[in-house]
Amino acid sequence: TLALEPGGWPASTGISDPLQIEELAGGFVELGATDVAVFSSHGAKVRTIQPGYARPAIAVGNTRFALYNRAGAELRIESRTGTLYTHKFSSNILLCAMSANGTTAVVTESSRYAAGVQVFDPMFDELYEWYPTQTDGTPVALAFDSGNRRFAAGCLSAADGHLCTKLFFMDLGADAPVATYTADAGSVILHLYWLADNRVLAIFDDGAVLLNANDGTEVARYDFGGATLLDVDTAGRGTALLLSGQSDSPLVVLDSELKELARVDAGASTMLCCTRTNVYLAGGNLARRTGYDGETDWEQTLDNPPIALLNASVPLVFSGTQVWTLS
Repeated sequence: TLALEPGGWPASTGISDPLQIEELAGGFVELGATDVAVFSSHGAKVRTIQPGYARPAIAVGNTRFALYNRAGAELRIESRTGTLYTHKFSSNILLCAMSANGTTAVVTESSRYAAGVQVFDPMFDELYEWYPTQTDGTPVALAFDSGNRRFAAGCLSAADGHLCTKLFFMDLGADAPVATYTADAGSVILHLYWLADNRVLAIFDDGAVLLNANDGTEVARYDFGGATLLDVDTAGRGTALLLSGQSDSPLVVLDSELKELARVDAGASTMLCCTRTNVYLAGGNLARRTGYDGETDWEQTLDNPPIALLNASVPLVFSGTQVWTLS
C-alpha cells in the first residue's frame, strides 16, 4: 500500500539541479546533491530521502533502486515505501547496476585486482563474485539481461599509452566469462544496453556496436563519423542518437540491426528519449516529437530550458524543480 501525497502533472520535485533521473515502476526517482525524490506514475510524491552521501548515485530495477555512496562503502536498497536493506562493504563503491527483479551487481575498489564485483539476489544474499585483473580493466558500465542471470560488463584499462575497452559477458552459473569482446584501440565505452535475442548494444565514444552475447562476435556497427555523442536512448523499435558534428547536429535513428532509418537536423536539441513509437527531443526552449521515420509530429515551446527528458509511464520533461508530461 502506498500513501501518496495529492499529485498530478505538472509536479514539483523540489530538486532544481538533479544529478540523475531514472524511471521507476512507471514513475521516477530523482537524485539531487542532498535529496532523493520518488514519484508515482500519476505525478504524486511517494517519499523523499536524505542519504547524507558525499557522492550519491542510484541504480534502478523495476520497483526498487540501489542508493549508494561513490565516496564511501555504504549501499541501501530502497523500495518506493522504505529502506529494504543497508550494507557496508570493506572497500569503496565504484559502480552499481540492478536487474528488473532486484538482483544487484556492485563494483568496489580492490588492492589486488582492478576491482571486485559482487552480485546479490533480491534478498541481498550474495550470488556471485568476479575479480577482473588489471589487464581486464575496471568495470565502468554494467547491464543485466531480462532473465536476471546474465550481465555484460564494460571495462577500461590503459595499454601502450591509450585506453582499452573490453566487454565481458557473464553468467551467474559460470565461473568465468562466457564471452569477451575487445574494442578498437582508443574506443571508450559509454553505455551498455542488453537487448532481446542475446544481443548487447555497446555505445562507445566513436560509434555503436551490436554484439552477440553468446560468443562476443560483432553483429553490426554504426560509426559516428567524428561527431560527438550528446545523448542516446533505445526502445523496442530501435536506437536514437543525438550527435554534434562540425557542421551539423543530427538526430540519427537506427533499426534493431543498426541500419539508418532516418537522419534529420536536431536543431538546438541537447537531449532525447525514446518510446516504442516516437523519439522526443528537447533543447533551448523547445521540445518536439519525431517518428522513427524522422518526420516531426509537433513542436512545443517550453517556459524554461529543459534539464532532462525521461520515458516513464508517459514521456516527461524536467525543468528547474518542475516536471511536465509531453503528448
